[in-house]
Amino acid sequence: MNLNLVIDQLRQHCPSFGGRVAGAARFKRLKEDANLVVPAAYVIYLDDNPREDASQNDVRQSLTESFAVIVALSNVPDERGQAAINNGHEVIRAEIWKALLGWQPDKQVYNGVIYQGGHLLDMDRSRLWYQFEFGAEMQIGPEDGWQAIELAALPPFDGMNIKWDYIDPAADPNLKYPGPDGRIEHQLKIPITGSLYDPETTPPDPIPTDDEIMLVNTIPASGTIRALVFPATGSAAYDITLNANCTFTLSGGKAGELQNLTVFLRQGAGAGFLATLPSGIIWTGGVPPVPNTVAGKIDVFVFSTPDAGVTVFGSY
Repeated sequence: MNLNLVIDQLRQHCPSFGGRVAGAARFKRLKEDANLVVPAAYVIYLDDNPREDASQNDVRQSLTESFAVIVALSNVPDERGQAAINNGHEVIRAEIWKALLGWQPDKQVYNGVIYQGGHLLDMDRSRLWYQFEFGAEMQIGPEDGWQAIELAALPPFDGMNIKWDYIDPAADPNLKYPGPDGRIEHQLKIPITGSLYDPETTPPDPIPTDDEIMLVNTIPASGTIRALVFPATGSAAYDITLNANCTFTLSGGKAGELQNLTVFLRQGAGAGFLATLPSGIIWTGGVPPVPNTVAGKIDVFVFSTPDAGVTVFGSY
């Protein structure tokens, strides 16, 4: 966290300090070198408090960065510190709260600042030192670590060619049962740039036909319940923005035809909305995903069914 932003905020909104707000690395050095007229405030960094990783295939952690506002009050009238506490503590604390509580040091990074407590640090014949502690939560994502560098070094995704050889029940008992029996029951080609090709066949036409174009159904507000429907034929996509906690259902499809349903799920204004995905999905890796709740994040889910929704495979 940039503590200069905190210092500027206190200087502007805490009149009791008269602009006497500075930074420091630690209290011991601060006490030895402090030359400001009291009351004065010093901002120091405390620590990072990360939570457990919330994702299973990348890094997603909530992190609270904590800092302290150390206030120096005059202790001359009463060496016991009672006068300094009675006459200055509540007034100073109220001003600091007004300046910091709910304030975002960087709106693109942090949630609002919260109060974490306070305690007496030290006192001598001239000064009483009191520490007020605060924290602001941020999110650590895969873009902050090595995974982003590793993924950026990969060659461009040019498409994929998927062939299905079923184990059961589509295997041929005259060949092998249960399968795979060596037959390809379904095949899916998804060219991205047009350069993907099957070496066993001729390269596909890079210009998609009308049957290959995937239409996108854009839904700017999800509501609390949203039905996802496989099309009558072919594949389709949804681009959905969450505006509330939403439960999704899945239906439709055409028997005997492999169909895909791509869902782009975005966090709307305010973020933090929970998405409950359809039940009964056979997920890649056997683990259901945990949709993002972070502002600006987009999840992509792909649902596939070869039998009109009786069996649905999911990937993310």
